[in-house]
Amino acid sequence: MDLDVYVIEEADIKSIVKTFREIIGKSYLPPLWAFGYGQSRWGYKNEDDIREVQSKYEELGIPLDSIYMDIDYMDRYMDFTWDREKIPDLKALSESMKARHARLVPIIDAGVKQLDGYSVYDEGKQNGYFCKKEDGSDFVAGVWPGFSCFPDFLRPEVREWFGKKYHGMLEAGIEGFWNDMNEPALFYTPEKLAELR
Repeated sequence: MDLDVYVIEEADIKSIVKTFREIIGKSYLPPLWAFGYGQSRWGYKNEDDIREVQSKYEELGIPLDSIYMDIDYMDRYMDFTWDREKIPDLKALSESMKARHARLVPIIDAGVKQLDGYSVYDEGKQNGYFCKKEDGSDFVAGVWPGFSCFPDFLRPEVREWFGKKYHGMLEAGIEGFWNDMNEPALFYTPEKLAELR
């Protein structure tokens, strides 16, 4: 059995923590608003619904630091998109919420919808960024958008590629994300569905 043991000998707690952080790397410090009260739910119909939730908290004198948007804000549950009918201008909504001291936090899932013409899927497929089966084909399984492929996050170039996809939402004023289904999690595979028939 391989086992690494680290013994840290320092004079005080502060020095122990400093040495420990040098070993494991310094952690990201979330913004102060991330420690506040956040509201999350499935089923926001549109941006008016989101604004109404924020207004009701304000009216009742309940502090609200963030509103977590579940997958129903997306265009067909595709990562890094939003339904332009429900939320015509994400930047305006984000700025409006921020002016009222609440941040929008959209969900991003690890499953990329298998759909030709969807840029995230097309790029991942073209560059071989998705997890593979033993035969070398892309591993496909069902999650929220239906049949999906899964970025191989063990590879640095895939992490860099997927990480850059957040840029468009950052430009729209989003300051935090809810990364979900990263267990990894799935509902079904085409092979298992075929076995059930």
